[in-house]
Amino acid sequence: MKDEDIIALYFKRNERGIDETEKKYGKYLASIAGNILKCEEDVEETLDDTYLKAWNKIPPTNPKNFRIFLGKITRKLAFNRYEKMHAQKRGGGEIDVVLHELEECISDSNDVERTIFGMELSLIIRSFVNELPTVSNAQTITVNKDVPNTNFTVESIDVSPVSITVNYKVNGKASHGEDCLGIPEFMGFVLKDGTKKPYVANGGSQGYTDESETEAVCESAFDSVIDISQVKSIILRTDDGENAKTVEVDVQ
Repeated sequence: MKDEDIIALYFKRNERGIDETEKKYGKYLASIAGNILKCEEDVEETLDDTYLKAWNKIPPTNPKNFRIFLGKITRKLAFNRYEKMHAQKRGGGEIDVVLHELEECISDSNDVERTIFGMELSLIIRSFVNELPTVSNAQTITVNKDVPNTNFTVESIDVSPVSITVNYKVNGKASHGEDCLGIPEFMGFVLKDGTKKPYVANGGSQGYTDESETEAVCESAFDSVIDISQVKSIILRTDDGENAKTVEVDVQ
């Protein structure tokens, strides 16, 4: 079913709209929530909350890009659920279980050389894990800063250690062509120590969230885990055809 037909069901208060939304976008939304939550039960609850929030927003909202609209809701809900969880070391506590099993296997070995090697390996792994920085919780950061040389303002970012949504306000009329939405594209980060990571983005989407094109979003996953407490700026590519440039916008 086409998006406009699904949205029409919402306007008619026909609950079939929720069923059709789940059929068309359920897997997509589950992948967004799953990348953040890593728990099937939490993902299912987040999707249920997504459909309820969409039902409550439409009407009066009439999203121009239904996929982006739903994805933004799911990501925010997943962030909120993620924030309730305490920050953990990379590995989520599973490293201790693995090492415990490794040590049990080692203790059962009659090979002295293998036992010594295994003990040394266990110590190395524990040392490595203990030196990993604590990964910050997902959060929404208010920015309200203009993107240089564009008519876009970064209102806020929803960021976790594995993904980001950049929320834009469009100042004036959006400028874009048939194959170019004109929305600045997320590329990477500048860290507080000055380190630049310009190619962190690993797939994503962008679009306008309303018919008047006064708001837009850019969503992206990361190719590695990021400690967001160390992020100073985001790196954006201004989508302006052959003259596209990269710019930096401070976020914290």
